[in-house]
Amino acid sequence: MSLSDPIADMITRIRNAMNAGHKKVSMPSSKQKLVILKILKDEGFISSYIMHENKENKENKESKESKEGKEGKGNKEKLSFPVVEINLKYYKDRPVISEIHRVSRPSLRYYIKAKDLKPIRNNIGISILSTPQGMKTNTQAKKLNLGGEVICKLW
Repeated sequence: MSLSDPIADMITRIRNAMNAGHKKVSMPSSKQKLVILKILKDEGFISSYIMHENKENKENKESKESKEGKEGKGNKEKLSFPVVEINLKYYKDRPVISEIHRVSRPSLRYYIKAKDLKPIRNNIGISILSTPQGMKTNTQAKKLNLGGEVICKLW
């Protein structure tokens, strides 16, 4: 399945897992997702995250090597891809992230200047920006006088 917006998919998976009360959620990994997860961990919104290779695809790879030389129409091999597993954080049985949503989308980009950056929910929440110096929170971008594309907001 092809995704047109993998960041929105990650945000939706986190939101759904927290609403369902799950301790962990896993999804396909990318460099941009890992940077966003690092920011979430540093800001205290998630406990941790671990990147590993998909187990099912590892088994497929091993069986392919053992069946070398055999060809058949029914052998559809999956490609191996890295998966990231996120350990969600709760406080008194309530999710630490009460709301998270995507701001800038592929169909409608949202950019903001450094002077227009405002605190999110009286500095309880953050917004994640993609700046020329990499992904930053709204407070980091404000200190460095950087604007950029607003990826998401959460509190």
